[in-house]
Amino acid sequence: MARANRHGLFAERIQRSPYDPALTEDASARPADSGFWDEVATIAVERGAVLLEEGYVYNAARWHRITTSNLDAVRTQLAPRARLLVWPDLQTNVDAALANLPDEGLSEVIWQDHNGQVNCRCVEETVHGALRIRLAEAQAAIVLPLMDERHPLLSAVRPDPDGVLRARWAP
Repeated sequence: MARANRHGLFAERIQRSPYDPALTEDASARPADSGFWDEVATIAVERGAVLLEEGYVYNAARWHRITTSNLDAVRTQLAPRARLLVWPDLQTNVDAALANLPDEGLSEVIWQDHNGQVNCRCVEETVHGALRIRLAEAQAAIVLPLMDERHPLLSAVRPDPDGVLRARWAP
């Protein structure tokens, strides 16, 4: 600590590392182990498909549409230590999905384009008209709330290849 102080850093002694794998107070810190993937597969069978939000860095995510036929392929593409959130599948009636846009505030719109690519955009009420035009060719869509109202079906964090969960994500 003295050396750090001499170099203009302010070190503070803590009791335990926040990266200690034994920490489990965060509900999103469930490892994406075989039990998690079995649950994802079960929900995909029941619902036909689900969405997987892969948060690989803070404030950035990739979206995957999971079916029983592509589950294993998607798993191999996921980033190390990614936060994984499972959501209901896209609605094929895009107009009905967009009817869930709130009158004010931010929301997240996820859609599948005609090429099968899953896209995402955070939108506010001022751009709803332009959004409807942009999604005219979409195959399916869903509107998800932002912030406190987000309640995924399942959540987990991808462990390192040795099976140890080292990543910590805030809920």
